[in-house]
Amino acid sequence: MIVIPEIMQRVVDAVNAEMLHVIKQYKPDVEVIRFDYGHPSDIASKLAILSKTPQNAVKKFPLICLFMDVNKEVDNEKPGERLTARLNMVICCNSTATWTPQDRTERTFKPILWPIYKSFMKHLARSKATTTPVNGVFNHRPIDRYQWGKGGLEYYENGEKGVFKDVIDAVELLDLEVEFINNC
Repeated sequence: MIVIPEIMQRVVDAVNAEMLHVIKQYKPDVEVIRFDYGHPSDIASKLAILSKTPQNAVKKFPLICLFMDVNKEVDNEKPGERLTARLNMVICCNSTATWTPQDRTERTFKPILWPIYKSFMKHLARSKATTTPVNGVFNHRPIDRYQWGKGGLEYYENGEKGVFKDVIDAVELLDLEVEFINNC
């Protein structure tokens, strides 16, 4: 059985092993590059719970999120063995509302977000649970999101618009097309 969140957790674990020491040079209090998945409102709720105590608040970011629901196409010739999914994901870290775009480029995008993005794409391609695209690059649309959150990362629930409460910078990955294989 192909369980996409479990595969993504393993990919993020590999990113963490490779990148944590680099990220700590810029954000020494970072303990782990986290992974979470779910509806954006669920992820926002989890982040709000972590914010309630100072010792947990520092554990929120950097964060790689897989947004649910996942659009899948099953290979009818090999059901249960192969599927293609279009994923929407975000790689994010906390920032400060007063920073300029130039500050964000130098403090979050160059030292943290873009290196995590590059590592994530590399480890996703190396995963035994994915097939590597012919050109080595997964089709997707990355969007640099400067000062997202607090009015940026929007989700809709029961017709109501909501946003993450944190001020974040992010790289959003839209329509990340990945072919998964069951290699059990």
